[in-house]
Amino acid sequence: MTDSQHHTQRLDAALAGRYKIERKLGEGGMASVYLAEDVKHERMVAVKVVRPGTMSSEGLGRFRAEIRTTATLNHPNILPLFDSGEVDGSLFYVMPVIAGESLRQRLDREGALSSLEAGRIATAAARALAYAHDQGVVHRDVKPSNLLLHVGETMVADFGISLVRGSDQRLTATGYSLGTPHYISPEQIEETRDPDGRSDQYSLGCVLFEMLEGHPPFPKRSAHAALAAHMTQSPPHLTGSGPQGAALDAIVRRALAKDPDARFPSMTAFAGAVEAALAPAPAPDGAPRRGLVVLPFTNMSPDPDDAYFSDGLTEEVIADLSRIRGLRVISRTTAMQYRATSLRLSQIAEELNVRFALEGGVRKAGSRLRVSAQLIDTRSEQHLWSEKYDGVVDDIFEIQDRVSSAIADALSIVLTPEEKQAIQDRRLPDAEALRLYMEARHAVWSWSEGPLMGAIAELEHVLAEQGDHLQLLRGLAYLRWQVLNMGFSSDPVHLQAIDDYVRRMEALEPGTPWAAAMTGITRLFRDPERSVLNLLEAWHGGIRDDPDVLGWLAAGCVWIGHAEAGERFAAELVAIDPQGDSAIVAGNVLAFYRGRFADASEFARKLSDSWFKVVLLGWCEAAAGNERAALSALDGAPAGEGGQARVMVDLLRAALEHRVDVVSAVANELAPFATNDFVDAMFLGDVFAMVGDRAMALRWLRHAVEMGCFLPDFFVRYNPFLAGLRDDPEFQSIVEQARRGAVRVRPQMDRTVAEIE
Repeated sequence: MTDSQHHTQRLDAALAGRYKIERKLGEGGMASVYLAEDVKHERMVAVKVVRPGTMSSEGLGRFRAEIRTTATLNHPNILPLFDSGEVDGSLFYVMPVIAGESLRQRLDREGALSSLEAGRIATAAARALAYAHDQGVVHRDVKPSNLLLHVGETMVADFGISLVRGSDQRLTATGYSLGTPHYISPEQIEETRDPDGRSDQYSLGCVLFEMLEGHPPFPKRSAHAALAAHMTQSPPHLTGSGPQGAALDAIVRRALAKDPDARFPSMTAFAGAVEAALAPAPAPDGAPRRGLVVLPFTNMSPDPDDAYFSDGLTEEVIADLSRIRGLRVISRTTAMQYRATSLRLSQIAEELNVRFALEGGVRKAGSRLRVSAQLIDTRSEQHLWSEKYDGVVDDIFEIQDRVSSAIADALSIVLTPEEKQAIQDRRLPDAEALRLYMEARHAVWSWSEGPLMGAIAELEHVLAEQGDHLQLLRGLAYLRWQVLNMGFSSDPVHLQAIDDYVRRMEALEPGTPWAAAMTGITRLFRDPERSVLNLLEAWHGGIRDDPDVLGWLAAGCVWIGHAEAGERFAAELVAIDPQGDSAIVAGNVLAFYRGRFADASEFARKLSDSWFKVVLLGWCEAAAGNERAALSALDGAPAGEGGQARVMVDLLRAALEHRVDVVSAVANELAPFATNDFVDAMFLGDVFAMVGDRAMALRWLRHAVEMGCFLPDFFVRYNPFLAGLRDDPEFQSIVEQARRGAVRVRPQMDRTVAEIE
């Protein structure tokens, strides 16, 4: 019997009753990994054990540090710790068995990966590492062998040489022995400063380079040569071409900057940049879509109240240009945030990943109007086109058309007949209607009943005076849906009015994709599967750059069980509206239902103050296990109206404080909404599970699934509130029903993902 076999036999005997060792899976520098059966839980696990002969004080210190560090990290993309201990003189810990392979194994087999696959792996790893950094943990050994590909998910493993904030103890005597030569950051080699999260960013940048090129950025034969290259050589450029190549090259080179201050400020920023680089779809002729931001037109009128006019022109030009498939136009909600900014054009363009900027001004004096505009290439700072227009107020739409057409000409974009017609179409009857529509747009994201109802009344008045217009009908449908969505009313009159608006839209413009879009959005929480199909119809029909459509389509795909499609639509959204509320809400949904609760909380914090923000942030913090932070968030509710969100705040606070009687009483107030809204139904399922009412938790969870919410992985794997229900046969039946639903819709979603890519 070999020493290895003898040790395995002794280990099996020492762990008897807890784990049954089957065979060795592999070994590293100081530990071996075994496949074993977890006797109590009837599952297969991996047991990592320190081998005899490696029990130096330094080795023991590193292994104990790995156990302590891993035990503190709870993230769906970090390999979790099940158990740990010491038997027969050996330290061990227990982790899941990976149903897949390491990235190292895949790269050795396949070489370079597609940019989309490389980006997906890199962003998942980046978000996991961002979470670790938030907990004060720097990995310090990010490399392909420590990224595990497990049933389609990327898992970060091996925190054995991580650095924990607040600890001044080094586990080895030589800094460059921490890390791996092909992926180590310059600051780890120099030991001139303690590495922070940007050191992991450098290493992940090396990994991303290798995924795209098939080899590391400095593929030297010796470790010494590789270390020297990290210190002295600039990384080579990526060789990939196409619309994504240049953007990815810029991202990798920034991540591989020698000075940590020149890299992305965080792993979250790095992940966002990669997602944005991969998002833009090509134009119909296969050419890359040109990125453009229309900066807010400056109000040069003596009356500051005329600002609505310059804002209206900005809005309308963005709407026109967004109809051109050869352009990727930043949406108004993000563009408007650069009003009165001190940033240079080049800085704005870099933040938004665009090359071109349109800026201008509007001067209104009585009925007279002067508009100036200029198109600038932000890389060369060259003015590609500029013009001044004089007219009267009612000429605003003609000026808008001329500006939009001139931009296409200046960028050498050949418009299709449909695009020319779309630009020339009148969407609003006059300048006053434009003002009211702009105010209504603002009210949509006010999260407040007063502005919503006021905007509905004003647009209804315009509609009665001027007759039907597609844009006004569309705006009214969205406003009434927001009244229902925010829980200010459950009156069916709003749904009836929405149906009427949709019929009138179809009568005005038969086959308009906006009818399908409004049907999809306004029915999303009652019939998500049918709503997603409506939204896909609108998307295929030409509505590709509307933030509301993209945002709710991304969320809807997640809720019916296809997060991959949701992520692709969200990436499209981030590319045009990175700072808008639609992108923030979609980001929150994607993060929450994939178990990234810390990321979900960060998205919630970006929303403007409202009751909705309070309940969203409280729910995310509670899911992350941060009860104190959750209660603190709930205490931050604003004064005034709250609608359904106020009820949810009271309900979540009572659940966190385990006041069962209050939960039961307050739940009755939310039940009428939850009957017709699967998100509210899931919320009720969570709060009843939190206070131990299994029957009510299962009832509302079943109702959510019956309404079309297909999230089997979230129920089983991510949702912490449901942990106490998972051994219940009723729960397992609900999960199976959700799984069948997700399987049924997957073929349609897979086709959609393929079409996006």
